[in-house]
Amino acid sequence: MIVIRYLFIFFCLFSAPGFAQAGSGIPWISVRELTDSLQTHPKGTLLYFHADWCAYCKKMERNAFRSPAVLARLRERGIYTAGMNVETTDTLRFGEREFYNREAETRRRPVHEFAYLLGSRENEAFSVPVLILLDENFAVIRRSFSYMTTGELLEFLE
Repeated sequence: MIVIRYLFIFFCLFSAPGFAQAGSGIPWISVRELTDSLQTHPKGTLLYFHADWCAYCKKMERNAFRSPAVLARLRERGIYTAGMNVETTDTLRFGEREFYNREAETRRRPVHEFAYLLGSRENEAFSVPVLILLDENFAVIRRSFSYMTTGELLEFLE
């Protein structure tokens, strides 16, 4: 009888709606998927460059990117959300051009040239996280080169 009671409590706790939604976040697509999507249905894009070792990227992924308010704002704007690990060695074709990670075999923390192209600043070292908001023509609306709280991200998405 006690075992049945514990099983009942266990299933009640872990099937609660709050637990089911806790892990959900921004539905990121790859840059490769983004290029296909933009060809068939052009619209605005939020592009996110990150790295596995980036503590601020992880913090944004745990907090701001899982915020119901941020998710609602993204749905409201109807934009693509694409993420890319800057250290990837994948070859990306965007338009008529191919992009590579030319630093993959020569640097400790290599950065893909696609990330350099969109996420670099003049006279500044490349750093992550980088968020770029683009219009349907892939023109930059705004860029951010640092950690953002939920409130800052909501303002960024205005």
